[in-house]
Amino acid sequence: MNPAGWIPSQNIPGLTPTDAVPPTTFNNTPAIAKPATTNQDRLNQVLEDSRFQMSRRRGPQEYSVNYFCCGEDLSDGTNFRKWLERIKELASQFIYDSDFFIKPSTNVHHERIGPAILLHSVDASLKDKLSALPTCFAGYTNLLNQFSSVCRSAQVTTFLKLLRVDPNVERKTVSVGN
Repeated sequence: MNPAGWIPSQNIPGLTPTDAVPPTTFNNTPAIAKPATTNQDRLNQVLEDSRFQMSRRRGPQEYSVNYFCCGEDLSDGTNFRKWLERIKELASQFIYDSDFFIKPSTNVHHERIGPAILLHSVDASLKDKLSALPTCFAGYTNLLNQFSSVCRSAQVTTFLKLLRVDPNVERKTVSVGN
């Protein structure tokens, strides 16, 4: 007597009709014995596999951040022009748009790569201010306003005026900056 569901005439690749012997019992044990694994073992295996995959595949954020060498950070604006060219080069290589920082962007992936490039290319004293800004464009604009040559010359002029101030002469503080 054949068990329910067994069709002796079904064609199974690799089996001839004489090899097709119906199973005698139905149980839930697999035909090939597999080692017993617990849920924790499976979870550990998945975690190990994902760590391995992450170590092999690094995202564009990490590549672009590691592309900057030490000593190229923007601290006082003296290397602003060199920094600006480097930022454009990185935007061209990793975002495929050399003008990425110059204009606002709505691309979610680029808005994750851009801040990583900016934050890892400036001095630590500027990172807090940049990380508080909502977009890369806002961060770039902030740095541009802070270190562009027109603003820089205004800063130097004000600083020179402050050096010429005689502290013994009583003046109002507001009049010093004018």
